[in-house]
Amino acid sequence: PSLVGSEMCIRDSVYIFQIILTLRALGNSGHISSATATVNSCISRKDNPIEVRVAAIEAFRRASCDDDVCT
Repeated sequence: PSLVGSEMCIRDSVYIFQIILTLRALGNSGHISSATATVNSCISRKDNPIEVRVAAIEAFRRASCDDDVCT
C-alpha cells in the first residue's frame, strides 16, 4: 500500500518514521528536481506532522538552484 497520497499527505501515523527517512534519503541524493512539486506539497500541507514537514524542507538542502527548486 502507498504510504502517502499524491499530494504527500501522511495517511497513517505508523509510517511517519519511514516517510522521514525517505525524505532524508531524497535530500542526501541531491536529485530532488523530479520530486519538487510533491515535496513542496508535503511542506504546505498543514495536516502533515511537523516532523514530516521539517524533513521535507531539509530535503532541499543539497538541491542546486539550477534545478526548478528555486522557482
